[in-house]
Amino acid sequence: MKGGSAENRTLLQSLEDSLPEDHELKLLLQQVRTDCKAQGLDENDLAKIFELIEETKRKKRKAEKQMNQIVFSNEHTLSLLDLEISRALRYGTDLSGIAFSILKMASPASETDIDIPQVEVTNAILRKLREELRNADWIGTLSDSLFIAVLPMTTLKEAHIASRRLLRAMNADPIRISSQSVPFKLAGSVVHFNPKRMPDADAYVRVARNEHVEMAHRLRNLQGFM
Repeated sequence: MKGGSAENRTLLQSLEDSLPEDHELKLLLQQVRTDCKAQGLDENDLAKIFELIEETKRKKRKAEKQMNQIVFSNEHTLSLLDLEISRALRYGTDLSGIAFSILKMASPASETDIDIPQVEVTNAILRKLREELRNADWIGTLSDSLFIAVLPMTTLKEAHIASRRLLRAMNADPIRISSQSVPFKLAGSVVHFNPKRMPDADAYVRVARNEHVEMAHRLRNLQGFM
């Protein structure tokens, strides 16, 4: 049985184990249990558990608000892409994008390290990515785990060059958060606007998602093989 026998499991473990793997509250409880261990707190203290749950939710809301200042939401991304596509069609200019996802995020390096919430790591990565882009470029959201750097007036060849440069810069060093080093690997795939394949923003996003998923799947298989 997960977490040992029923007699040995703490209240916090029991609450966590009772939820499905993809339940939002389960992820939150996992973070709470990590915080309990880091602070040496009693996992059977119901009052403390609720206090940490509220604190974790507050941190998550704050991190999500910070993310909104770095990248556009999915809805705004689609609206802006429609404008970029209309501009490209009207003036006959190129439009490219680089879809990004976090392929691998390492666990804390030692027992003393704090397990930093993924949303905070994602924010730090996106902030670093924003610094590597041109002023005319912008970052949008395609899904909870997939983002796109939109590069106006950029050819397919230029986008591939930019993608290689960005991936080298992003993956060269770990992210530093709260004086802690967090290793990660970013995967990127280029998608160039083609009016025949993607006449609107929805089609562009669909192609970007599908091609990135295939590319990331190949990379994971290669990592497993190596």
